[in-house]
Amino acid sequence: MVEDLRVRQALIAKAIATNRDIIRNNDTFINNFKNAVYQVVQYTDDHQQLKIAVNQSLFGFISDQKAKNSDVNPNIKQEYENQKKFLENSMHSLKKRLEIESQIHKADHLQIMTDNMDLIQKIGDVRLNIKKLTSSKGEFDNEYKQLCTKNGIKPAKTIEDLEDSDWLRENSKVLGNVRHIVRSQDDETLYHLRNEREARRSRIEMLRQNMEELLQEQIQ
Repeated sequence: MVEDLRVRQALIAKAIATNRDIIRNNDTFINNFKNAVYQVVQYTDDHQQLKIAVNQSLFGFISDQKAKNSDVNPNIKQEYENQKKFLENSMHSLKKRLEIESQIHKADHLQIMTDNMDLIQKIGDVRLNIKKLTSSKGEFDNEYKQLCTKNGIKPAKTIEDLEDSDWLRENSKVLGNVRHIVRSQDDETLYHLRNEREARRSRIEMLRQNMEELLQEQIQ
C-alpha cells in the first residue's frame, strides 16, 4: 500500500514537472509570437515590406503545421471578389488617365519646342537686322564725316552737339551759307504757292459773280 502511494506520488511529481515545462514553453512561444507580431505591424503601410516581414517573422510559428482544408465563407469570398473587381477597375481608370495626361504633356512639350524654335528664329532675325543696322550706321557715319570734311564743318559726335552753342559758333559761317541756300529754295516755293492761291481766288470770285447774275435774271 505504501509502495503504491510512493509510485503514484513520483508519477504525479513527474507529471507536474512536465506540465511546468509545457507551460513555460507555451509562455515563451506566446511572448515570441507577440514580439514578432509587433514587429510585423510596423510595415502595415508598405505591402511589399509587410509580406517580407510576415515570411521572416511569423512563418516560423506555423511551418510545422499543415494547411487546413476548409471551405471559405461565401460572404468573405464575395467581398474578396468585389474588392478585386473594384481595384481592377480603379487600376484601369488610372492607366487610362495616365495615358491621356501623357499625351497632353507630349503635346505641350511639342508646342514648347516649336515655340522655342520660333523664338530662336526670331532672335536670329533680330541679330541679323542689328548687324545690318550697325553696318548701315557705319556707312552713314562715314558719309556724314566726308560731307562735313567737304564743307569744312566739324562733325558732331551726338545729337546734343547740334544744339551746343560752341559747336554752332564754330560752324556758324558754313551753316549760314547753307541756310541762305535753303531760304532761297523756300522763297521760291512760297512764291509759287502764293500765285496758285491768287489764281484760285480769282476763279472763285468769277464763279460768285456768275451765280449772282443768274439769280438776278431769274428774279426778273
